[in-house]
Amino acid sequence: LAGLNLRILVSLPGGTTLASNTIGPYAVAAEPPALVIGGGPFFASHVAVIPVAELHTGPAELARVVMYVRPKGRTAWTPREARYAAGAVTMTTAGLPEETYDLYAAAEDLCGNAAPAPHADSEPHAALTVDRTPPRAKLKLNPPYYEGIAGTIDVTLSSPARVSLTVRENGDASDHILLERDLPEGSAALSFRPAPGFRSGMLSLKAEDGAGNRAQTAAYLVNAGEALRIESPVDQAQLVPGAAVSVKWWIRQGLLDERPVVDVWWLPGPGAVRESIARDLPPDRAFSWQV
Repeated sequence: LAGLNLRILVSLPGGTTLASNTIGPYAVAAEPPALVIGGGPFFASHVAVIPVAELHTGPAELARVVMYVRPKGRTAWTPREARYAAGAVTMTTAGLPEETYDLYAAAEDLCGNAAPAPHADSEPHAALTVDRTPPRAKLKLNPPYYEGIAGTIDVTLSSPARVSLTVRENGDASDHILLERDLPEGSAALSFRPAPGFRSGMLSLKAEDGAGNRAQTAAYLVNAGEALRIESPVDQAQLVPGAAVSVKWWIRQGLLDERPVVDVWWLPGPGAVRESIARDLPPDRAFSWQV
């Protein structure tokens, strides 16, 4: 039946019959909704988001979705509650060990029409791999970096991942994206170019695999265009007698290769006579002293 109309008849003892007006039509929902999963295979760590290519429903709206799962190569299916919204089915993977599973989606409408559960010989609708192991990422910075000339890094990944390279200049509160790219497992050489005027800061590499697992590593980056620079993370106004002060310094690689003699001097104030702090420092690019 495509639809029904509703009308009420009332018979009185004297033989009189009263008839109401007719309301309707009411659509008759007799077929369960059907989901068609699009794409795959899929990967997830804790929550699986499975896109739906097609959704066929009758007059009644979709009420719920049950996702049946079974380990690849097995015959028994296990139902798991899922949620459909915005063209995708979302399902938690809590309690599922790390391995590959067959998926079978079944839906039910508001009238109670439900798709049957799969049997042992049912063809799966898709495959899902549960992976909670973050990728291992290594970052090797190839110095020196000069402003206006692209720098290079070597990236090594333990599994395919989406890579994002960012830089945060000293004194800046935000990261700036230098590149984003999908990389395969193994090693790859990438080039980057910070914004003009960049002096020094932290270069960070973030990697995210298809299951959403993330890894991060970092390296310190300096603009080697200047011959010598000294930097201190400590506000000079906060220096107090007896306090230990850590200072970073760097020198152009070409000059460092010549094994220079490094002397450090302290200038108490404008016009003051300099005081020697250290002489003939090893080229470790770091030193500290007490005020």
